[in-house]
Amino acid sequence: MKTALAAYKASPTEENLKALKTEIGDRLFPILCFVNKNNISLEECFNLMMEKNRNKAENDYKKEEK
Repeated sequence: MKTALAAYKASPTEENLKALKTEIGDRLFPILCFVNKNNISLEECFNLMMEKNRNKAENDYKKEEK
């Protein structure tokens, strides 16, 4: 059985988009429950992830320059 993402990529219909959105929601729900229960800031999590990826991208770019 195709995943919702594979189905949407193969045929970007409204029905497949709705299935993809539902799958994304299904994956986010337990994360949001965990974060809420443990008083974790989603904004801080997002900012930490962005900083990590920004630093990785900068390091990768510097390696390519050499």
